[in-house]
Amino acid sequence: MRWPDAADEPVDVSDVAEIVGTRLEDGDWDTGVFLTDLPSRAERNPVSTEVDPEHKVALISLPALGSRRLRRRGRQAVVGVVR
Repeated sequence: MRWPDAADEPVDVSDVAEIVGTRLEDGDWDTGVFLTDLPSRAERNPVSTEVDPEHKVALISLPALGSRRLRRRGRQAVVGVVR
């Protein structure tokens, strides 16, 4: 399912918790994973994933995964944060 929510500036996992939080409460979802094409950084280091286990949400920044084998790395990242 695709959401109409979009970000035009970098977000962090707490922003994702706000975006998907009500959808998790209202629906029958166990977790929410937000994929973004915006870069995410901690200081000067790229961050590929952020997880908020309390709210059961994750943020995956696709640029941090690199351009080679992006689909495969993206799938692996989603599986990793859900586990």
